[in-house]
Amino acid sequence: MRVDKRNESLSPLQALALLNNGFMLTQSTILAERVARERGEVKAQVARAYELVLGRPPSPATLERLVVFAREQGLPATCRALFNLNEFAFVD
Repeated sequence: MRVDKRNESLSPLQALALLNNGFMLTQSTILAERVARERGEVKAQVARAYELVLGRPPSPATLERLVVFAREQGLPATCRALFNLNEFAFVD
């Protein structure tokens, strides 16, 4: 049996489902609560969330952008953004 390789793309509906789905919102909140318990400051919380979601530490530039986002939008929104990264959605 031959199976074609899946293209690495999301349709707009798939992306919106990941972004607004109740399950994803709940999981983002749970992850934010976990990293808030494990780490004290926002920068450390964001770095820990990134490591848990993607399995590697963020680059310094990425970390700084995410910290700014977390301070403006909150940690749950940052975790939700991490869950919507292509690197999370597709295994290479």
